[in-house]
Amino acid sequence: MPNRFFKGCGNTIEEVMVRERYLTFKKNYDVIEYDWNHRNLARIIKSSKADPRKINEAIEIVYSHTLASTFDHGEIWGRNRVPLLIVGHPYHMNGDDIAKLDMIRHLGLRILIHTKSFYNTSTLLIIIYSNSYTYPP
Repeated sequence: MPNRFFKGCGNTIEEVMVRERYLTFKKNYDVIEYDWNHRNLARIIKSSKADPRKINEAIEIVYSHTLASTFDHGEIWGRNRVPLLIVGHPYHMNGDDIAKLDMIRHLGLRILIHTKSFYNTSTLLIIIYSNSYTYPP
């Protein structure tokens, strides 16, 4: 488990708040953090069961950081060795980012864009849900 939020983290009020928001996300979604890699991204995006060419395009868009601003501080979360969520914490999004997220949504994946991220109070929270994601498990 990557656990980036605890490496070198001190005990300032902001660092404690980040840890608390991180742990709350983990508990609320009933997931653990997985490695950000091509295989995990592909498993989530392939859960859409869309046209393989469109799936491959979407995988490359996310993995090659074509959506770098959207998946700034990107993470993959899952449970039982199954990656289920792609999460990003962008500081901002432009029209191209939104268009590419819309293309991913058209594959059949659910996307949440929230104004509050656990990473930083000035970042958004973007979640792409695998079609395998259920809550509660």
